[in-house]
Amino acid sequence: MDHTTTPSSPTPTSSSRRRPPTAESALIRRAVAKTIALAAAPPERRRLVAQLLGVRKTDVSDLAVAVLLADPTAFAPIAHLNEILAADEIEAGVVAASLTRDELKGVYGLLHAVGALNSATPAASDTKAALAAARAARAMTPDRVATVAAVGSLVQ
Repeated sequence: MDHTTTPSSPTPTSSSRRRPPTAESALIRRAVAKTIALAAAPPERRRLVAQLLGVRKTDVSDLAVAVLLADPTAFAPIAHLNEILAADEIEAGVVAASLTRDELKGVYGLLHAVGALNSATPAASDTKAALAAARAARAMTPDRVATVAAVGSLVQ
């Protein structure tokens, strides 16, 4: 028997069996990509993501679901901290002072989580709290800034 002959009935090619992309398949691809990214992230970064979400679970699959279902405002502290970091030394305090008390609490929590502040609770005075947050943000080590950036990438 000659093994080089082709079969008499053609087999369908992979392109002929594919369904057109749907919103469902896009969501599944996003979930898989998020799970892979979280699995590759160091445990410290997964812990920070969980903290931003207010969840205790750092299991990769649970965390991926939590990220995908999260209210986008859960990750606002990253954006606010990045705004403070992008400002010059004098403007950083003004940027921090423009945040609401709740937004400032989120920034404080993030700064505390990365070890840039000793307390997660802002000072009672909004002005003092804003200046302390700006000072702590501007004093962050490059490693801490990179951690915040990496966590930001994980939650996008």
